[in-house]
Amino acid sequence: MNHQKIYDAIISKAKLENRKKLKKTDENYVYYENHHIIPKCLGGNNNKENLVLLKAREHFICHFLLTFIHKNNKGIRITLRRFQYSKKRNLYKISSRLYERLKCIIAEIPTSEETKNKIRKTIKGKILVTDKSGKRFYVSKDDPSYLNGELINVLKDHLLTKDKDGNKHYVSKYDPRYISGELVFIQTGLKRSKESKQRMREAQLGQQQSEETKKKRSISNKGKRSGQIMVKDINGICYSIYKNNPRYISGELISMNKGRIMVKDKNNNCYSIYKDDPRYISGELVTMNKGRKLKESDTKVAKKE
Repeated sequence: MNHQKIYDAIISKAKLENRKKLKKTDENYVYYENHHIIPKCLGGNNNKENLVLLKAREHFICHFLLTFIHKNNKGIRITLRRFQYSKKRNLYKISSRLYERLKCIIAEIPTSEETKNKIRKTIKGKILVTDKSGKRFYVSKDDPSYLNGELINVLKDHLLTKDKDGNKHYVSKYDPRYISGELVFIQTGLKRSKESKQRMREAQLGQQQSEETKKKRSISNKGKRSGQIMVKDINGICYSIYKNNPRYISGELISMNKGRIMVKDKNNNCYSIYKDDPRYISGELVTMNKGRKLKESDTKVAKKE
């Protein structure tokens, strides 16, 4: 089949008919679309000599023929793919066989490193969000619409996990496979030594968060589900679950805070530590309630008892 000959014949026929775009209210109205005879990705321009009016079906066929004429051009193939997602796609009547052919045409040429770098630069420092209508796009993290909750992070509450075979899966932390332990959070396989844990405690000792950091945490936690607790299983793998979870009620999963208490030092800096911590036993750190006076209502209740 001579694809170039068929393409030229469609263009010549359209030019000879001297087609014109009319208003929908006109008597002899026919729907036409502008077509670049030499595509822009091949150096074509918007001059009248390079433009022709085609019917929707003709327009689609011409772009389909161009994929055979210029087989190694990625731009030609991407342009054809846009017909699938066009608002007027019902005019093109794409069959399942043709749909498969379109997918194969796009997949045949891999994305170049130059294109990949352009994509990376475009989305660098941005996050994928969705609006109320379900549309997805990238925005900056400090975008006002994202900060006020109008736009939602698509990957919110998602974790990188792996199964028994080591295959990686990016799933929601509420995914049943993750909650049941079938999928394991990748970072949970790393075990820190006691010395490393002690160094981390000492590094965080006496640190206080700035107001700016507190605001950022408040914004990030806004709208998150309440009633959840951090737990761990026998192997030390951590989960975020609801308090009414059967595994937690049965004692299979234990709260991360079990055996821990809130304490303060002489400078009123607060910490969460275990009860057997040497600093707590020696009296260097005291409980948060030590030295606090009971309210009158509490003292009355105590007297009655």
